[in-house]
Amino acid sequence: MIDCHSHLLPELDDGATNKYVAITMAKQAVSMGITDIIVTPHYKTAEYSVSKAEMLIALTNLKNELELNDIPLILHAGQEVRIYGELVTDLEAGNVQTLANSRYVLIEFPSTFIPSYTKRLFYDLLVAGFVPIIAHPERNQEFRNNSDLLFELVSKGALVQITAASFIGDFGRAEKRAAIKWLKQKLVHFIASDAHNATKRSYKLQKAMKKITRLTSKEEQRRLQDNTQKIIRNEALVIDSDGIGSSQRWWYRKKRRE
Repeated sequence: MIDCHSHLLPELDDGATNKYVAITMAKQAVSMGITDIIVTPHYKTAEYSVSKAEMLIALTNLKNELELNDIPLILHAGQEVRIYGELVTDLEAGNVQTLANSRYVLIEFPSTFIPSYTKRLFYDLLVAGFVPIIAHPERNQEFRNNSDLLFELVSKGALVQITAASFIGDFGRAEKRAAIKWLKQKLVHFIASDAHNATKRSYKLQKAMKKITRLTSKEEQRRLQDNTQKIIRNEALVIDSDGIGSSQRWWYRKKRRE
């Protein structure tokens, strides 16, 4: 199992507070069947803006610690980028880290709104060869209140990552309802832990997957796991016409009636 969103690197943001917490988190991840983690410290939030250079130094140090402690966990570089207007320019300049050096970029939105420039920015990202992954949209109030906005971004090429803990209600009822609804509509491409510590915000992928087995097919479960592997391999996701396309067609039919 591969986790594409984790705040495992110590002493950088609101994730692991020190290397001992990070080691405990790493052991916990391995015990749950996780083989690879893409580390994604916050970038460009009001509270935290961990640069690519800072992330890479911390990543090297933690890799060394895992090796010293004989923990069989493979770490990959990444950032969770709070959406901002100059993102394409900074990506092209090499100042922002994609997920595992792939074409995929993990983008976080504010919790209450979607910036007016989002559609244009996502278009520019795709034209430049980058694929935006929307981090935990179920935790964004505007996406929850108006799923059309999410459908539209996905129809244009964006992808969706849901936090595992949302499926089990850790973030609230509204977040859980949105996660389940979008999963059933095949709008979800990745399930990730967004782990911050080894207690309340820990790795809950196994628990979430047990819940997901009751909500969707085995084929869909395999797709979700295969998609994360495609990030590591920098491969394109193939979206079948019976999956996300059905949501796209629903959205376009609705718009034509309005």
